[in-house]
Amino acid sequence: MASAARELDDDRIPDMKTDWEVIFKYLAESEDRTVIAINEFPYLIESDKGVTATFQRIIDLYISKSNLFLILCGSSVGMIETKVLGHKSPLYGRRTGQWKLEPMRFRQIAEFLPEYSCEELVNAYSAVGGAPFYINRFEDSRDCFENILEKILEKGEILSEEGEFLLREELREPKTYFSILRAISFGNTKFSNIMNYTGLDRNSMTQYLDILRTLGFVRRDVPVTEKSPEKSKKGLYYADDNYLNFWFRFVFPHRSEIEEDPAEVLETLVKPYYKQFVGRSFENISKQLL
Repeated sequence: MASAARELDDDRIPDMKTDWEVIFKYLAESEDRTVIAINEFPYLIESDKGVTATFQRIIDLYISKSNLFLILCGSSVGMIETKVLGHKSPLYGRRTGQWKLEPMRFRQIAEFLPEYSCEELVNAYSAVGGAPFYINRFEDSRDCFENILEKILEKGEILSEEGEFLLREELREPKTYFSILRAISFGNTKFSNIMNYTGLDRNSMTQYLDILRTLGFVRRDVPVTEKSPEKSKKGLYYADDNYLNFWFRFVFPHRSEIEEDPAEVLETLVKPYYKQFVGRSFENISKQLL
């Protein structure tokens, strides 16, 4: 708020640095079309539980009656869907549109790694998926396995801990979700297999999987011939985030070994199983290219 206040500072408004409503009231006085974008709005909610009610008043009193256009952004899907879009949120029903930014598709990552062959692109996409920040960590002057070693397995690298960070950002108690995602990354795609792997009962498993699907970490594929997909018993569960799938398959289970010798882990625990691992994501790539 302080940086915004500096840009708009006006001697007529002494409270501008401490009051969102004062700032928006000031902006609403202009007849010009003004766009205000607030990035990582969920962080603001965490620091001030009443901020959604404040922005409800701002929308009702100023934005709805002016040329202001407000954009609220956030990387925490769960927080946005519950605290901003959810029916219990003070902001419920006040949005004029919403846009969930999806990962890049396979074709697009070639622009980030132009020197890679198609095979290397498939290998890279299977490891980090379509998030620009992740794929941008890789260098096409090095082969995919060198990048995996240096950008994911090496201690201190962002992608070495990003898997845990992602889940802890979205979920208060991620331990059970870790177990489910690990089960799926090892090829347990049937509901019963995941249940046996984790030891969860049916009701709990359904609840946890629904949350992971809502967050975009897991998807449920059902044969197109099924008339009632949600009720079908033929649904299979897959990781819907390539990076998380890689992290739970090769990083999370081998953290102690990685700590001692990441290069050895690459040679003995990643490379021998990578073709099989890539096979699962290649199915999704093929669907994209059809």
